[in-house]
Amino acid sequence: MSRITCFPEYKPRIIGYFRIRTIMYKDVDVNLLFDEFEKCSFTIPEFPPGNLDMWLHYQAHVFLMDKFKNSPDKFHLLYIELINKYGIFIKAAELEHYRAYYPEELFFNLDFPTDMLRTLVCKTRYPHRILCYCFRYLLHGWSAIRIASELSNYTLDDMLDLFLKEYKKQSELPSFFVDYMFSPLRKILNEVLASYLSNQGKTDPKFLEVIQPIINHRIGSTKLDNYFGVNEISQRSHMVSVWCNRIKNTLYSNYIAFLKN
Repeated sequence: MSRITCFPEYKPRIIGYFRIRTIMYKDVDVNLLFDEFEKCSFTIPEFPPGNLDMWLHYQAHVFLMDKFKNSPDKFHLLYIELINKYGIFIKAAELEHYRAYYPEELFFNLDFPTDMLRTLVCKTRYPHRILCYCFRYLLHGWSAIRIASELSNYTLDDMLDLFLKEYKKQSELPSFFVDYMFSPLRKILNEVLASYLSNQGKTDPKFLEVIQPIINHRIGSTKLDNYFGVNEISQRSHMVSVWCNRIKNTLYSNYIAFLKN
């Protein structure tokens, strides 16, 4: 276990981090906050995702959230920043914990159907297919052939970043809401492909043959190109259409099951 005292060069940075987020509150002493933060211990993970600098700021942010969880005005802003900036570190248990202080019902108090989007992100298989579906059906102007032509050399990390940027612009939904809804997919991209597939159950042998060169890579670092197994644009375009239809069928069947329950 480590503490912030193990990284003395970060003391002024963390104090500055606290000051920026509490400057509007005259009753907050950032030096006293840091004195409390010094007593907190945490485990340094293996990177990626993120890096040490980001991780330590994330720890400081979580500390502030715990400190102000009973102050709705402060907590609300911190919660939004958590989703926007530190999504790669968030665990389901943390979101569940903080939901008691910022109810999900308030967070999703929008004139927008969220159930289908949750089902897409959490209940369908293979992130490269999910991303193709997102471009094809959640954005304007992305045909199967355009996806195959323009996105083949994109990593899945970059595909998600591009999609989120465009989706926020086209949907006009709050940025923190979109980031929250797609945080499970972001988490999947940080898994090793072999580990992810082992948790998915039976996998098509032909698909396994295609992805064998990347089987031990982090999913987000792989390219869409790695999943085709063919080179002709027309064939790749057809595969994108097939992937999207499979996601659509899985999505609908899961969503109908969800509604029945």
